[in-house]
Amino acid sequence: MRTLPNIIATLLFAAFLLVPLGSLAVMGPAQEYGQRKFAEYPTHLIDTLHSSSDVRDVLTSALFERSPATPLAIRTHNHVLYHYAGYIDTPRIVSGKNGWLFVKSQFWGGECISDKKFANTLMILDTLSAIAAAGGLSLIFTVSPDKVSIHPEQLHWRAAAYVGCRLKNGQRWRKLASEYAPALVDHTTAILRAKKPNTLYHFATDSHWNANSVELAIKQLAAVLDGKAQTRSEKAVVHRQPMRNTDLRNRMLLLDVLEPDNGTIEIHPHINDVRPIIFIRDSFYGIAHAALAKMYPKATHYRIGHDIDKYSTAISQQPGPVVVNTVERNLFGRFQSFHAAGIGSAVLKRNMSQAKLCKFSRGRPLRNVAAFSHLRFRGSQFEATGPNAQITLAVPAMRHACLRVRLGLEKKAVFKLHLPPLHGRRYEAVFEDARSISLDLPAGNHDLRFILPDDRAIDLLGIDPTDTAMKFTLADVDFGFLP
Repeated sequence: MRTLPNIIATLLFAAFLLVPLGSLAVMGPAQEYGQRKFAEYPTHLIDTLHSSSDVRDVLTSALFERSPATPLAIRTHNHVLYHYAGYIDTPRIVSGKNGWLFVKSQFWGGECISDKKFANTLMILDTLSAIAAAGGLSLIFTVSPDKVSIHPEQLHWRAAAYVGCRLKNGQRWRKLASEYAPALVDHTTAILRAKKPNTLYHFATDSHWNANSVELAIKQLAAVLDGKAQTRSEKAVVHRQPMRNTDLRNRMLLLDVLEPDNGTIEIHPHINDVRPIIFIRDSFYGIAHAALAKMYPKATHYRIGHDIDKYSTAISQQPGPVVVNTVERNLFGRFQSFHAAGIGSAVLKRNMSQAKLCKFSRGRPLRNVAAFSHLRFRGSQFEATGPNAQITLAVPAMRHACLRVRLGLEKKAVFKLHLPPLHGRRYEAVFEDARSISLDLPAGNHDLRFILPDDRAIDLLGIDPTDTAMKFTLADVDFGFLP
């Protein structure tokens, strides 16, 4: 016999299920909230609903997420934790001191990241800039700091388990950047150098920097683009947007209190660089867009990772500088290979296009070969005896050196060109994968031409003609120069 408490519990559970679904039926689906997409409705619903608990779970999630009651419940729950308990911890956000909020992704899982992983990305960025420069293009990488790098004093002691090695990681990668990628523009240095007590450089409840950081960062960028310090500039602070709808408190936690905004930085018209600069940017340069548009009125802006086709085409035709900006938390995940984010492919295409202007001699093929491994050859017929076939070449001491490789493949393969380190860079080996360029080539004959970076610390190159054991032909491997 059911007791009264059991009946009440059953009724409450039924209400728990029916209220969200009822509000969905009466009021229609809610708009997307929390800066994420709704779960998709399962496909083949009728056929699989009775046979699969996974399909039922997906359907339940999709319905509950769309219910107008769900964001109300989330808002109420977060309001109590944030305003009364004083601490909130969700899968994406954790509280700091004094009502501050930190996005967890900036902590990199709290793990202690190896020097090798940091160095790999830094060498890739340095190689990208070197190949671009060889092809006549100025490619500048900039990094916008995470909040934890500028305001670690606002971390809550309870968040220590999430933060882990993050502060040490930040110090370590910046030290390595000075050794592996010294041209990298780290906006953290400019902000920390100017940091004053009781002054905010990031929004307390947003993941982005505010106008104070924007001002410092764009002056640092202008000095790099102009090749000199911007001492003549003045700024005008315009309070266009007195309150900000922040991404962490308002859009993710669904709380309604807005945060005061420091205003939007504008630059006076006499700082007016009319070069057709390309900005491939993260959301941090999006915050700075008003200032950048004033300083660089002919610039074109693209979103990194989103407008790949557009900015890849633009890079191949670009006469002016290209500035690639990323936020710190995405730096080492975004650039793990030469072709990441579509930038390497565009830079290489431009380099190889410019290399068509190079002048080559018609001498004896392979006369610059210094060594080879995992290869057998007779005349111009070669056979790679394993996946590590490599030819080492001695590069003539000249400026604007070019390389030409005429290669015939019996089947598709990956061709690799290993570049030496540049002057002033730390290196553990002459050739490292992070300083290599790879090309996916179909079967057939290929005439590959490259313009090499000038600032080589060692005049050696490595060529991996194929990535598999196979026969191929080398009609020529020769050096030339760009007139």
